[in-house]
Amino acid sequence: MKKIYFSLLAITLMATPAAAAVCSYGSVYGSYLSYGGSDLKDDGWSSTAYLNVGDCNANAVEVGLTTTTIHYNTLPDLDQKDLTIAYTNTNQLLSNQTLRAGFHYIDSDDVLTDKGKIYFLKDTYAVYNDWNTGLEIDYSSYRHSSTKLGVLQLTPHYGMFLSVLNRRIYAETRLHYIHKDAKVGESIDNFYSMEQVLSLKEGDMDYKLNGWAGQQAFAVKNSGFVVYNLADRYLGGLGAEIGYSFANQMRLGLNINRQWLEHNGTNDRATLTMTTLTLGGRF
Repeated sequence: MKKIYFSLLAITLMATPAAAAVCSYGSVYGSYLSYGGSDLKDDGWSSTAYLNVGDCNANAVEVGLTTTTIHYNTLPDLDQKDLTIAYTNTNQLLSNQTLRAGFHYIDSDDVLTDKGKIYFLKDTYAVYNDWNTGLEIDYSSYRHSSTKLGVLQLTPHYGMFLSVLNRRIYAETRLHYIHKDAKVGESIDNFYSMEQVLSLKEGDMDYKLNGWAGQQAFAVKNSGFVVYNLADRYLGGLGAEIGYSFANQMRLGLNINRQWLEHNGTNDRATLTMTTLTLGGRF
């Protein structure tokens, strides 16, 4: 895992020519997880280090490293590390389009999804500061395990800016289709859900609300940086975030997210509440 991380980090730092302008953004995330109403899981924590390096124009490379621990009530704790790397090209390969491709690797105590590999590709066509539409394709491969599981996820999206009460609000709608090709977790193989996101920036403050309804399993979220690899069925969620920018380069954020889920193979249902504190900045 360490060899992969440092190799990809070296590629990131070399992705931009030395003579070109370099724009860099880094952030750290700390999250506390609470499984309310569950007899199976208690709580947990997660931390992420994120780096984005680009040429201030068309090209950018992102790297993220996450460590997660989940405490069970009657079973041993689960420890997991996730590594994500992505490349984005904006308005260069294709006019008015942003192309993004990446890879996510899982090192986990969960035997069914340990050494899991996730590949993602996203294409977005945008009319600047007006509207955008696109499609994200994610494929999760857990072929090494006895289940030989593969998961395909398709997420079309449409976003636009709205004028509401003299404020400019960005609204984005996402549809999620997930298909798993092996009998792992839920007996059903196809999952459908819809998500709505609203965001607003006013001066140094920014705000975001999001919610989704339907069913999800083995979902890929946050542009490939978050993978729900445990065999649980999620039934919906709500989230809110507030951010404050200061010193021209820094941002402090607080995100509270609540999701409802059913643990695989049991009648145990839980309310997962995740509280995340973020600090980031340009350098």
